[in-house]
Amino acid sequence: MDQLKKIFHNKTLKQTGILFFSTIFLMFISLTTNFYITKYIDKKAFGDYSFIINLFTFLQIIFNFGFFYVIGRLVALTNDEIEMRNLYGIGIIIGFALSVILSLTFFLFLKINCFYSLNNQIKQYILLCLPFSWIFIFINYNEQVLQGSNKVTLLAFSRLAPK
Repeated sequence: MDQLKKIFHNKTLKQTGILFFSTIFLMFISLTTNFYITKYIDKKAFGDYSFIINLFTFLQIIFNFGFFYVIGRLVALTNDEIEMRNLYGIGIIIGFALSVILSLTFFLFLKINCFYSLNNQIKQYILLCLPFSWIFIFINYNEQVLQGSNKVTLLAFSRLAPK
């Protein structure tokens, strides 16, 4: 019985369970969402939707510049709470700056017609999504920094919240 109590009070086991169940729940939400999206919109609209999501996801990787990996590593190495909060603040400032740069770059590319092969409707959808582009940047921020700070419950929530 004592062995069982030790297992259930093991912090690593709890964190693993939280991430495992949040990942399973996230897969269920994604499957359900995609099921309803494909049920109510046609193939062309679903292709447009997938293209825009993948475009923002790809550009989030490019516009990351590795800042969040470094901040996550520094958070993992520090034991000082004040320094950790400073690193969080720096990460948020960098995240907002990267979001603005991402949005401006997209806007300029659309205005100078770099995406000439896209139809006008997709360009309008991209313009409508620009104010929400910060979400893609901060998903990556949360992933790296919360791993570094070992805040698994917040990491699980940050994976589920955007969906």
